[in-house]
Amino acid sequence: MNLKYTTFIVIALTFLLDGQVIFSQTSYSDPPELKEAKKSYSQKKYDTAIKQFTAYAEKNPNDGAPYLYMGYIYESKKDFAKSIYNFRRAVEGKLTTEQKKTTLLKLALYYNYYQEWDQAYVYSGRYLSMNPNNKEVSKIRERAEANKGRYPSRTPTYTTPPAATSQQAIESNPKKTKQEYENILKSDPKNEDARWELSLIAFSEKNFSLAEKLMIPLVNDHPNKPSYSYKLGVTQIRLDKYRPALLNFQLSKKHLSNDDKKFQYFLYLNEGLANYKLNQFSEATNSLQTAYSHNPSLPPLILLTRSYYNLKNYQKCIQSAEKVLKESQDDLETKMFRALCKYDSQEKDAGPLYAFEKELRAEFSDAKNIPEQYFPALIKLARDYTNSEKYVQAEEYYNVLEKDYGKDREYLFYRGKALYYSNNPSKAIVYLEKVERSTAAIYLTSKAYASLGNIDKTKEKLKIAAASKPVYWELAEEEEDFAELRKDPEFKAFLKNKGKTGQKETTEPAENKLPKENSPPKEEDATLPVEPNPSR
Repeated sequence: MNLKYTTFIVIALTFLLDGQVIFSQTSYSDPPELKEAKKSYSQKKYDTAIKQFTAYAEKNPNDGAPYLYMGYIYESKKDFAKSIYNFRRAVEGKLTTEQKKTTLLKLALYYNYYQEWDQAYVYSGRYLSMNPNNKEVSKIRERAEANKGRYPSRTPTYTTPPAATSQQAIESNPKKTKQEYENILKSDPKNEDARWELSLIAFSEKNFSLAEKLMIPLVNDHPNKPSYSYKLGVTQIRLDKYRPALLNFQLSKKHLSNDDKKFQYFLYLNEGLANYKLNQFSEATNSLQTAYSHNPSLPPLILLTRSYYNLKNYQKCIQSAEKVLKESQDDLETKMFRALCKYDSQEKDAGPLYAFEKELRAEFSDAKNIPEQYFPALIKLARDYTNSEKYVQAEEYYNVLEKDYGKDREYLFYRGKALYYSNNPSKAIVYLEKVERSTAAIYLTSKAYASLGNIDKTKEKLKIAAASKPVYWELAEEEEDFAELRKDPEFKAFLKNKGKTGQKETTEPAENKLPKENSPPKEEDATLPVEPNPSR
């Protein structure tokens, strides 16, 4: 990298930062060792400063400031390998907000220039999380995302200047407009470069159907080029075509070099995502573990947390969640899955779930605004509120969940239960009668009919429930819910005779028959709850 490239970076930084202060000098709160190092830096005694910053960093490994200064020192020395290394160390440590933004921007620009797409994608994304309105960095991220998995057109050594400056590179390998590529492809449908560039443009514009259409011929004509089949697979994930995506990832694997760890990371990461979306959690876990072995970063860990939860491997779920939260303390969704694992495990610890709820409601005070990725926690909270007789709180969440969980057995049963015990038996029946193959739901329905004084429906439902769990006869003779009906001699005789009238019983319809159960019943019978799918 030469002086012109350094100038390019400085100009770009100045433009993108919109006049922000790039570098902070000594603060009165700095420790003495750091003050001395900064003083050496300001006096341009760089060798001395490096020794001082290094000594300080060894004692304070979580402070990003010494690495930030050393990044600038090595940049001034044109040792860009060490410069970038230190900038990367800096952003993982403690910095001021403006220092972190500046450093992330430098890294995004650097990797974008060298077409190291995976790194450009990561650092531009981190920068945008702090400054989402920067359009220039948004373009870098979109381009990096479109090119993930593709080999750079040139490979810098980082220790010697590239053959051309950024402007010279553009002039020697100019990018054409979308219209120009379309004209080339129209006159030459087999033009590989034009088709590829158009597909990337379509992908960056989120026109995934067009991108897929353009990529399919590339994969058919060049099956030995792993970047084409990989990118087609990523495109198909965006179109919810997960099985075709998996086939393309398999094709990409066949022709991918074992030495290309970066490509393998993205390939296995997306393969894991496709399997996860298909609820193939064991396969997803295998792919994600492989991705993590190539790059122990957050994306595979986050998905692994969710996969472990779905596999009911709560211990591993908690372990991976803890690793995520160590790097990303404010990841609310990961906090949710950690809480769910503790709630659903043998410990049945509801404390973390309520702690999560507190954080969630601090961000979304109106339950109607809670995004659907948090619904797996809401169904558990609603159930817990129902069982603790806090029906108003439960109903608030049930209303939010109606659209997504309206056919879920757990949702139907517990909402019906909440409605019944909050004196709304008519509405409770609507939900309880939709719960399939549940004696607890049928028995609760008989209670609801009893509270409405409907003796015929009460007898019908009680008879079906007690055919599976005979102890319901005894409960119906004792529980307050049936007290009014027990004043009726006919119903009292019905209970005493356990539904027998002395006449030949009519055969129950097949759909109403339940296998006889000998275990004592609970209001929440053994078939409930069926856990909802957390990927909803």
